[in-house]
Amino acid sequence: MTEPRKITADAMPRVVETEAAFRAFLQEGLDAVERGDVVPHAQVMAELDAMIARHRARCR
Repeated sequence: MTEPRKITADAMPRVVETEAAFRAFLQEGLDAVERGDVVPHAQVMAELDAMIARHRARCR
C-alpha cells in the first residue's frame, strides 16, 4: 500500500505544473483582451448558429 505522504509528494509537482499552465492560459486571454484582440459575443453566437444550421441540414 502506498503511503499518503508518498502520494502527495508524487502529485504535488503535477499540481504545480498544471496550475502554472492554467495561469499562463488565463494570462494569454487577459493579454488579448487588453490588446482588443477579441471577437464580439454577437459574432460568436452568429457563427455558432450558422454551424448548427449546417450540421442540422446535413443530418436531415
